[in-house]
Amino acid sequence: CKKDVVKNILFVASDPNDEHLLSDSALINQLNWNSIEPKEGTKLNAKFRYRQKDLPVIITKKQNGDVLLTFPKPYKALTPGQACVFYDGDFCLGGGIIDKVFYKGEQIN
Repeated sequence: CKKDVVKNILFVASDPNDEHLLSDSALINQLNWNSIEPKEGTKLNAKFRYRQKDLPVIITKKQNGDVLLTFPKPYKALTPGQACVFYDGDFCLGGGIIDKVFYKGEQIN
């Protein structure tokens, strides 16, 4: 569920419902918009895995161009390096890469 590269430690969770697998927000970078960039606070859907059901997210823009996504409920097993693709209905708006993942205000990756 996380790694400590400095100490060369990999942490795992044996329970698929372990709280350590949850996140309530994520920082997305390397953004590429196919159309007009959504406004601050826009509610969209996102997918983090192939054929995943749409997950609601709210976008908050950062000064450096990244976006912070907040989730209405915790999502499981989001990982830095994964793609994040934004949708408005069936229309793909663009996407980016998960840079950091947070739960209860703390970075968890």
